[in-house]
Amino acid sequence: MITKKLAAFGFMALFIAALAAADTVLAYHTFLNRDFVTTEIERIVGRRVSLRDISFGPLKGFVAQSFEIPTRDGSPFLRADSIRVMLDRNRLMEGKVSISSIELERPMVRLEITKDGKAELFDLVTDIARRAGESQAKGGPIPKISVRHGEFVFAYEALMKEGLEITVKDLDLNILPYGGGERFVVEGSADAGPLGRWLIHGTIDTVTGKSDMRLETKGLEIGPQTVAAFGEEVQRVYGMYQAVGVIDATLKGTHDPAAAKPVSIVAEVQPRGISIEYANFRYKVLNVNGLMRLKDDGIEFQGMTAKFWPRGTDGESPTPVPGADPVEVKMDGSTDGYVGESAYTLHFNIENLPINPKLRAALQNDAANVYDLFSPSGRLRGKVDVIKPHGAGIPIKHDIEMSMVDCSATFKPFPLPITNVTGMIVLRGDELTIENARCRNNESWFSVNGHLTSIKADGGITVTVDTDGVRLNEEARRALPKAVRDVWEHFDPKGTIGFHWVTKREPGLDKELTYDVTVRPKGMTATFDGVPYLVSNITGEVWTDAKRVEVRRLDGAHGKASLEIRGTVNDLEKDPAYNLTISGNNIPLDGDLRAALPTDFGGIIADMNLKGALDITDLNFRKGGPEMGEGESRYDAASIKLKDGSFDAGLEYREVNADIAVLFGAMGPKSHTVRTQIKNASLRVEDFKVAGVRANPSLRDGKLSIDDIDATCYDGRISGDVSYDTASSEWKVEFKAVSVDLLQLTRDTTFAGKNITGRATSELKMEGTGGNSLGFTGSGAISFKDSELYDVPLLARVFDVVNFGKKDVFDRGTVTFDVGDGRFNLKKLSLESKSMDLLSDKGYLDFKGKIRLKMTPKFHGIVGGTFLRFVTGTVAIGVRGEFKNPDVKTMLSIDFENFFK
Repeated sequence: MITKKLAAFGFMALFIAALAAADTVLAYHTFLNRDFVTTEIERIVGRRVSLRDISFGPLKGFVAQSFEIPTRDGSPFLRADSIRVMLDRNRLMEGKVSISSIELERPMVRLEITKDGKAELFDLVTDIARRAGESQAKGGPIPKISVRHGEFVFAYEALMKEGLEITVKDLDLNILPYGGGERFVVEGSADAGPLGRWLIHGTIDTVTGKSDMRLETKGLEIGPQTVAAFGEEVQRVYGMYQAVGVIDATLKGTHDPAAAKPVSIVAEVQPRGISIEYANFRYKVLNVNGLMRLKDDGIEFQGMTAKFWPRGTDGESPTPVPGADPVEVKMDGSTDGYVGESAYTLHFNIENLPINPKLRAALQNDAANVYDLFSPSGRLRGKVDVIKPHGAGIPIKHDIEMSMVDCSATFKPFPLPITNVTGMIVLRGDELTIENARCRNNESWFSVNGHLTSIKADGGITVTVDTDGVRLNEEARRALPKAVRDVWEHFDPKGTIGFHWVTKREPGLDKELTYDVTVRPKGMTATFDGVPYLVSNITGEVWTDAKRVEVRRLDGAHGKASLEIRGTVNDLEKDPAYNLTISGNNIPLDGDLRAALPTDFGGIIADMNLKGALDITDLNFRKGGPEMGEGESRYDAASIKLKDGSFDAGLEYREVNADIAVLFGAMGPKSHTVRTQIKNASLRVEDFKVAGVRANPSLRDGKLSIDDIDATCYDGRISGDVSYDTASSEWKVEFKAVSVDLLQLTRDTTFAGKNITGRATSELKMEGTGGNSLGFTGSGAISFKDSELYDVPLLARVFDVVNFGKKDVFDRGTVTFDVGDGRFNLKKLSLESKSMDLLSDKGYLDFKGKIRLKMTPKFHGIVGGTFLRFVTGTVAIGVRGEFKNPDVKTMLSIDFENFFK
């Protein structure tokens, strides 16, 4: 057994030795010289070939040194230090020549592909396959090919920068035949320098000329340096995304000479936590993973994800940051090419995108302007579609649907800071919509909806803000447009309001912001500086467009008083023109009202100690505007009713009820004029009732006049005039009463039930200074006619004292007096009847009811004329004490001069 194995091994050794000898002999055979071989190779490849040396033997095969094939135009194309062609020794033993393998040592190959896909290498392979078939050489076409330590130069006009190329070194390939030797499998690897180490897989069909190559690399560092050799379009595409980090990549290339586009290259890139910064939205994202497929007709993005953590206001971290929620982004999309005209569609889903300076810096001009319009902060969640149609110069469209998460913002036209913002932001191209946003300012909640017809500078804006209650404070005041702030300062409002606020701007660069604001007070307080009277618990509705204010209705209160205000304020941006109508009920005449009224009115009320309550109907106040001078205002009123009033003007006036119409009022910086009309008034003067009062009060330059006073008083008439100087507080009154029924008058006094009859006529003139109820002077007179005065307490006591036993009817009587020092000082008293006269020229009645009087009776028909004159002259009646209960005494008073006469 051993012997057979040794014999076989010896036979093999002899066979190898024989082949070696044959190899040496064949190497020098004349038909294998260099010229013959060169000619045959040129015939096969169809172009010039250069060889330095050749050798041939059955063992070492065919060896050519310094092998070179140029391009058709003669430039370097394929070169190798050596090429070895090995023969199939088994077929050689049968007398047949068959190539078993080809080995290339340190070959250098140029693969230069033109923009239209043509390549010299592909043409060469096709030519060799075609000519090998035509030769009908026995043993088939070229078999196994091996490349050792090769160098590969790649230049593709459609991708590479002009004049630059990629050199692949350390190229090792094994090209293995299959399918009858007409097809080959390519396996190998190569070092592409900055593009990393690549594994090579592929197939070549020598019959059809088709080839399919696959190159793979892992852990490739990408960045600007990776694409430095590529052309403008490749760098533009890279510049769109600015990817930096580690990737795995697969490059798939096919060549089909029969196709309309012979060369097709597809690159599949799998990011491994890289960073990307999109050129049209320079917002760097980290930890990017997924798949990018770069085809010759565009890019596909599949399952792209990113996750990172915000750091500070404009930074990011690939690892968790304490207290920060991660930003998560998912993206899919595609492009239809690489040139600037190419279309693309990108779909993003975003979670927890922070609204911060980093986001602001990423926005383009128009979007940045919108950002600045709202000054937002917080987080966003939603989706973004970036769409660019095919064509040069066509703008990019952004479709954005974002939910706001715990955001804050300040809308520039209404800069009231708001927080806790939720809702939707929708951007369709340039059209922006804010849908159902909810937010708060301090304790107030707002609802916000908005629409921007375009985010460009000339876009139209409509933003609507609604709230049921916002507190009026300094922060809210600063948020208002200046013209509205000016109105605010005139009213000094406090409290809470609800409003419907619409800010609008029509499309166009020259269009201004407009406002449409409806305010609904919720029990606020306000004081109008034109009439500084505090009104509280205000409700109603006010509208403004920042150029005018329309007070549709405001209801409020001052204590127990109720007030209603309507009207307008026009020309807010120039000289505001006020036109307000005020109505109210039960407005007390107190210190608050006196302080609110013009100084002269307030002084009159204070000096007269005027009290009571007012009902006001349609008091119209106007101020400002082109029809009035600076600081001038006007007013009128349909009705001002004084209810249950009282005042002190020397005498006590009470139960005053008056209906006053203000016909005209005008106030200036140094003047005040008003004309009024008392249409119907009633009052009590001391204990006496006056009704049906009509008069024409007026005020001019601080002087009050009440003219044409006309009234009824106990079936009689009263007329008179009053004047008052507000500067000096000096006043003057003149009254005249005609035919007053004493019986009716008595019923309204403490003498009710007494039988006091007749008619009286009187007049009174008084003047004094306000605030000094006793410091006034005057004069007056009263006359009686057909009167029964026996039941007047004072006279009744007098009659009793003089033992005058019957009621007397005075045919007439007069009383004249002066007023001063708080007293009615008697000048003359004369009461005449058929039985007795009462005469006096001394005495007084003070304002407190104290009386001191000396009267002399004059009797008729008792004794003779001489004695009668004696009695009259010697009997006097003294009255002291209270008017209502006087102490009356008689005394002997001898008039000696008359007595002795």
